[in-house]
Amino acid sequence: MSIKAHSSNLFSRFSDYSLRYPWLMLCIIGLLAFVALQYTVKHLSINTDTAELIAPDAPFQQNRRNFEKAFAQDMHTLLLVVESDSPELTKAATKRLSRLLSADKTHFDSVSIPNDEAFFHQNGLLYMEMPELQDLSNRLSEAQPFIGRIIQQPTLTGFFSIFEDALTSADKTRDLPLDLTTLINKVATAMHKNLKGEQNLLSWKKMLADKKSQSNKGFIFVSPKFDYAQIRPAEQAIAVIHQGIAHIQDPNLPAVKVWITGEVGLEDDELSGMSAGTFTASIFSIVLVFFILLIAYRSLLFTLATLVTLAIGMVFCGAFAALAVRELNLISVAFAVSNIGLGVEYAIHFCLRYRDNLNHHIERSRALRSTLTSTTPSLLLCAGTTAIGLYAFIPTDYKGVSELGLLAGTSLFICLMVTLTALPALLRFIPVSAPVDTIKTRPAVSTWAEKVAKFTLHFAKPITLMTVLFAVLSVILVFKVKTDFNPINLRDPNTESVVAFKNLMKDKDTTPMTLTVLVNDEKQVKALQQKLLTIASVDKSISLFDFVPDDQEEKLAMIDELGLLLGSQAQSFPPLKIDPNPAAGILRLLAAIEAGLPTKTDKLEIAALQAFKKELQDVLLELETRQEPDRSLFVEKLQTTLLGTLPPVMNELLSGFKAREVLLTDLPADFKARWLSKEGLYRIQ
Repeated sequence: MSIKAHSSNLFSRFSDYSLRYPWLMLCIIGLLAFVALQYTVKHLSINTDTAELIAPDAPFQQNRRNFEKAFAQDMHTLLLVVESDSPELTKAATKRLSRLLSADKTHFDSVSIPNDEAFFHQNGLLYMEMPELQDLSNRLSEAQPFIGRIIQQPTLTGFFSIFEDALTSADKTRDLPLDLTTLINKVATAMHKNLKGEQNLLSWKKMLADKKSQSNKGFIFVSPKFDYAQIRPAEQAIAVIHQGIAHIQDPNLPAVKVWITGEVGLEDDELSGMSAGTFTASIFSIVLVFFILLIAYRSLLFTLATLVTLAIGMVFCGAFAALAVRELNLISVAFAVSNIGLGVEYAIHFCLRYRDNLNHHIERSRALRSTLTSTTPSLLLCAGTTAIGLYAFIPTDYKGVSELGLLAGTSLFICLMVTLTALPALLRFIPVSAPVDTIKTRPAVSTWAEKVAKFTLHFAKPITLMTVLFAVLSVILVFKVKTDFNPINLRDPNTESVVAFKNLMKDKDTTPMTLTVLVNDEKQVKALQQKLLTIASVDKSISLFDFVPDDQEEKLAMIDELGLLLGSQAQSFPPLKIDPNPAAGILRLLAAIEAGLPTKTDKLEIAALQAFKKELQDVLLELETRQEPDRSLFVEKLQTTLLGTLPPVMNELLSGFKAREVLLTDLPADFKARWLSKEGLYRIQ
């Protein structure tokens, strides 16, 4: 017996059995689909880690697993980026949010602010470069009289008296931490915003501290507890963080913006977008297929039978994915949507052929049997040739592409088998109307398709020529295609985590895009760091040994001299006192401005003094018109705006005067563990 005859006999037997016992066939398929659905729900998950798109045996993956084992505390964390109008507010908000989250042991394993240990507060000045420390020393030396005046009288009156003395004394820079015009402009701007009802703070850190500490960004590392029973395992922890962000907002201060990013933040946004996007795309595809089927079949029952067949096929495809790969990644998850279009093709071919047979044979059983035996070989051939193209993706180290090829290719055969078993059984119970004369009752779509076909035949030569030209042009352009190897560009660019991540990448001091090298020996660490610096693409390298400051003897001497210069002021800065009546000090300052303006020749200084005068007059008017307790609240808010950041800034600077020589053994244990593992592996970043 020939292969063709044997195949025909096999298909005939299969169709006889399928059509003779349709209820039994549907029950068996329904039971198997139920089991497959249960298996899929329990065993199939989604992994949004872009590193998992690469084969696990690749060298990068092996090194990554070694890093995870050595420094597990840095893995699977959220990074919170805190931003506000001033460095002081950013730091205060960062600490408030950190304390709030640390108290929640239900949703978080650990919460930490990098380099926030007392050790770094005490020895922070040693980590500055010598020119930076010298510049800070000069600024604090110049500001020493100003600091002394505020310490003696930490009120609005004391603050305004410094401007009064500067305007009336021969030395115009007396007691001021920076030139008069600059300071007046900053104070006038802060007062103007305050009077307009805007929440703002005058940043003294930007005027007194080093540039590196003037950043408006604060960072919190959060290790959340995961609920893997949910589609988004970190969803509850992130929801608690959002509640904490709302809780730290102070209506009397400028708003604080907190961005949630990091490894877990990126994955959560990806899962959220993927689940919503896949659902939307699937619904859209199904609705679109539904209307196309209605146009093609002109039968609601045929359309429903096709969609039921498609749904059963999707269930079995999901079960195969759970069995074959267990986890869908950012690329392989696309097979679910693609199967809607590819999997329904077989049902369309089958139903249209069945309807055509009905128009010729009338009797339903015979039409179904003929459809099965005649379409099965051709549909198998179609599935095989299409699957070959998809299976071509399998032999690659890019796990995402490889799994997509495996799942999409195999799903074609699964959908075909479901079409050849479930669909005929379903059609067996669908009532058949009288035969349709397809020649006389063609739908508009068929007529339009016929016209298109005639058009292509009539203009065959021009169409062939244009096709050749486009093919040549395509070959030329294909060599200009570039590959983007940045995995962050696989994600939605509008999500919070990606926006924050890209903002951090703009600054080389905060960019998360860094490489890590693990080294076993201390000597190798230092030698490798020297070698890395010779590579053009490497900006700098950091290891544990970089946290032992250089030139400590000279820096400590400079810090001691600065402490002696400030004297008792170097101990601590007192809290501010509410001024019961700042009006008198404001009137004296206005008088000094009136007397000094005619003597000024510098246009910028004149403009600054005039703006300052106007704001002071507006403040005086507010004090005169307001009644208690509204008047006291206004004074307190104005004092907070102008001087609220000064005590914490000064106390932070003064704590650095207690610096001592730093050895490698002095570094905090928790901090050291981030750079030297228990196994003795050193980390170079």
